[in-house]
Amino acid sequence: MNSNLEKFLELPELSDVTGTVTLPRIGATITVRAMSEPEFRTYQKRVQGKIKRNPMKNNYDAGAFMNMVVSNHIIDPDFSNSEFLSKTGCSDSDDFISRKLLSGEITAIYAKINEISGFHIELDEDIEEAKN
Repeated sequence: MNSNLEKFLELPELSDVTGTVTLPRIGATITVRAMSEPEFRTYQKRVQGKIKRNPMKNNYDAGAFMNMVVSNHIIDPDFSNSEFLSKTGCSDSDDFISRKLLSGEITAIYAKINEISGFHIELDEDIEEAKN
């Protein structure tokens, strides 16, 4: 069998592709999981709406997309734990994240999810090409 094909056979399940982000302000490490292509498309569809003035144009809410990705891809700690949410006074993990984490912390978590989901690959190649 072709050695390139064999490499694809050895790929881990997407749910096993994880990374960590340390939030210095809190002194805690967050574990996140990669985003699959179907998840990516689902999130995109959820945050797209039609602009009222021109129904032919799509309105894309990038902030809502980022928050959706972050709240659905943090695996540890479990911000959806009902006991935890009760103690924080938040309704769900998305509410907790938006009320308790700083914008930069949310962006750092989002960046890590993007990195382990493969979005950094093309960017790294473009940067290297620009240097040459």
